[in-house]
Amino acid sequence: MAATYPITGIQTGITPPSVPLRLEVDSWYPGTTEEHLLQNSLFLWALKLFQEREPDEKLSYFQISGIHGSPYEPWDEDTDAMTANEGYCTHDSLLFPCWHRPYIILFEQILHDIMVTEVLPMLPEDLPSPDQKQKWFDAANNFRLPYWDWAQKKPRRDGLIYDIPIIAMNPMIEVVNLSTGLRLEIENPMYKFRMPNNERMGCEGIGDVQDIAPFSKSRATSRWAPYEPESTHVTRAWEEGEVDNEKITEALNKHHCAVDRLFAIWQALNVKNSRNWFQHWDEQLKDDGTWSIPKDTIDTPATPLAPFHTDTIGTYHTSDGIKDWQKFGYSYPELQPWLPQYNSNGEFDVNLYIADIRNQLRALYQPSYLPTPRVSQGLKSPQLSAHDYIINVQYKRHVSRFALEGVPYTLYFFICPESDLERYKGPLHQHQNHVGFVYTFSSPIYKNRGAPGCHNCRRKAAEGTKSRAQLPITGALVAHIRRLSHEQQGSGHEQTPGLGLDFMSNYLENNLHWRVGTHGYSGALPPDGRPQPNGRAGNTPSYDDFIQVSVYHRNAWFDDNTNSEPYELLENVTRNKLGGFRHLPRI
Repeated sequence: MAATYPITGIQTGITPPSVPLRLEVDSWYPGTTEEHLLQNSLFLWALKLFQEREPDEKLSYFQISGIHGSPYEPWDEDTDAMTANEGYCTHDSLLFPCWHRPYIILFEQILHDIMVTEVLPMLPEDLPSPDQKQKWFDAANNFRLPYWDWAQKKPRRDGLIYDIPIIAMNPMIEVVNLSTGLRLEIENPMYKFRMPNNERMGCEGIGDVQDIAPFSKSRATSRWAPYEPESTHVTRAWEEGEVDNEKITEALNKHHCAVDRLFAIWQALNVKNSRNWFQHWDEQLKDDGTWSIPKDTIDTPATPLAPFHTDTIGTYHTSDGIKDWQKFGYSYPELQPWLPQYNSNGEFDVNLYIADIRNQLRALYQPSYLPTPRVSQGLKSPQLSAHDYIINVQYKRHVSRFALEGVPYTLYFFICPESDLERYKGPLHQHQNHVGFVYTFSSPIYKNRGAPGCHNCRRKAAEGTKSRAQLPITGALVAHIRRLSHEQQGSGHEQTPGLGLDFMSNYLENNLHWRVGTHGYSGALPPDGRPQPNGRAGNTPSYDDFIQVSVYHRNAWFDDNTNSEPYELLENVTRNKLGGFRHLPRI
């Protein structure tokens, strides 16, 4: 048997007890330090060379990407499929975050190997200063894969918006030519993956998509959603059709790196609760099955995370084995337990550490950090007892997430008068009153039923798989109340009544609206993406049939992370709106 590839993580640049950090991609590119600037070029060169490897090479970009989805075949092992027409990825499984950890480490490790063995040798021997060469080597040693924090609004020309990373925006990008020290433009490997020698992807087992131009004839993947950059799981598509979501692109790797960060943060916050690690067997759903896991398996922390190995003799990674991410040579900005600020009387204080992680998360995501007008007196106290509001989206049984033949779509939510939306002609996500979105993660239903394709999506569509999503809107409502209070100052009106239930119920009934946006769907959609009533002619989908949007509330105490009070339905908010409330249970 051939030796297996050991996934150990990058083990350079480590100064115990600290390890290098994976950084948010927009804070890392374009670099603001000399080391980051050097790493920017090293990364782009390495990714370019990675993508140019022949598809049949085990460590090629195509092969590593294919682990996550199609083409469905073994990687780094000689095995048959345990579940027919499935890849390795553990979607809809308790193993999801665990499986993606060694997967992203594999990408990171290969990129670093290419930097060291193929990119750094481009440096000339006669550099003016030995220190200059060492800076390049140090930059490579300290490199760790950046993550894309899609939950954080980014500063752009038009203000703070959800957006794709700057590094992935343009088809051409500047790098340093290591041989000459001069800057030059190359095709941006973050923008597009192109098959080596312009070969068609169909030659490597990527099938056709129903009702969309066949992407098996495509030679490259590119950005597919210029008006939907926040569609977090897929920001690329085939130039000639809709992408199979299971096929990795580099922006998707940044997303999976962000998933690993969230997983690590969750682990750190729950480090004192040992029963949060595969302990609640009675609540666990059976596995849907993957290439390596039979259907209806009960996953355990010892379940092999195939096809990822720890050594050259075929030992698999397991969830228990990947639990400590720092041993793989990386951590995240919020997770630096070695810092002296966490020492109390000369010993590490886990309570200080957890409290600081929470504070950092509040600083990143709590709405109070946004530049807004002066808050009314009723909203000043962080311990204020108020109301918490969420939007609940229920995908209904008969059509479900696969309503548009599996093509992904986005539900955009707005808090503003309906007339504002009717007049608006720009990208939905850039509307000033856009408060959030729900993106459906699905793949197109394949035309060739004999081809492997996205069997998981076909099966779930046939079974009428239902999904539910929640969108917190309390932060957006706080901002709206602040604005209303600011506008009413000096007008003779009484102070805006904060998040009070009576006021907010009526306010949302008049101002909460939604739209649907998609790319690559060949059927008819209303021109403005507005939900339509039943009975429209042709194949226009009836949104009243496949989604139910409702709003729930509960009492809340700001800055309280332990509130377990159930949410209650606000029937009136969406009851008379298309796709709105009919009959939903308490959540």
